[in-house]
Amino acid sequence: MRTPKHVYNRIPMPARPGTCRLQVQNLSITLEGESILQDISFQLNCREIVALIGPNGAGKSTTMNIMTGYLSATEGDVVVNGHSILDEPEEAKACI
Repeated sequence: MRTPKHVYNRIPMPARPGTCRLQVQNLSITLEGESILQDISFQLNCREIVALIGPNGAGKSTTMNIMTGYLSATEGDVVVNGHSILDEPEEAKACI
């Protein structure tokens, strides 16, 4: 079964294949005096499929919430297609 062409048109793609679409840079978060994440960094490139795995309480949901702008990191930044989730939240969220 083929996916209709209009579905592909909804997915913004970078001009050059292989360019970095998502960068997580030195994320740390402290909640209620407890360090939840410490210095997390990674990048996802165009067309990569990855999984965020770990045991309960490892910080998976917290990481995703920071990446989508739902939570603010104590330190670090998330950049989506060149837009910082801190400096340009609307532009970054539009790319997710």
